[in-house]
Amino acid sequence: MAEIPVPAGLLAARDHVRDELRRADSKATTLLSLVGAALAGVVALTGRNLPPVATVALWTSAVPIGLSVLLLLSAIRPNLNGAAPGSWLASLTTEPHELIKYYRTAHPVDVVYDVQSLARIACRKFIRIRRAVHLLVLGLFVLAGALVASVVPL
Repeated sequence: MAEIPVPAGLLAARDHVRDELRRADSKATTLLSLVGAALAGVVALTGRNLPPVATVALWTSAVPIGLSVLLLLSAIRPNLNGAAPGSWLASLTTEPHELIKYYRTAHPVDVVYDVQSLARIACRKFIRIRRAVHLLVLGLFVLAGALVASVVPL
């Protein structure tokens, strides 16, 4: 059987989507530390004697910030379901001779499926990160309102 070469552009697309996955994980990890700082601000203020408006705003800010944490954690959580042929997960259960055969006869369509699968994963990660950022911004605005309400007499 003649081997069909995989186009260089297709291999570049796969490398690009892998880079995007690494970028998404890096962003989510960085944002988690920022969210930790915001939650630390909420916790620091909970022990103080605050006006009722500030207390309500403080606890209200914790909701979107907490949801942001959950979204970021879901973005970096490893997905170990559904091992595509040729993936490192599939190699766990594939006999060595079958794996060698797969790689020797890999068809450009296999690379296309790999690119599409990785792109879907990257897209889901970035959507979760975007939503987490929106929630974090909302939570920080409400937290800022709580800080103002705690200092300024109403």
